[in-house]
Amino acid sequence: MWTSLAAAVLPLSAAVLGFIWYSSVNTTPMTGLGFAMAIWRWWPAPLFASIGFVLALEWKQGLEERIRQVHDE
Repeated sequence: MWTSLAAAVLPLSAAVLGFIWYSSVNTTPMTGLGFAMAIWRWWPAPLFASIGFVLALEWKQGLEERIRQVHDE
């Protein structure tokens, strides 16, 4: 569970820190192009991490239900 949580939180925190860093950069016209290209290239990382986290939570819930069924038998 902690691995899935880290997989979801680390890319999102990196994106937030990137936006904070970008706010302090001297924004000449071409500076935004590099930032936009980085977002365009790496946008799937937080999306896939979030999907993985949701699937891990679903698996954990199913595991708890299977454990309860085994204890009931």
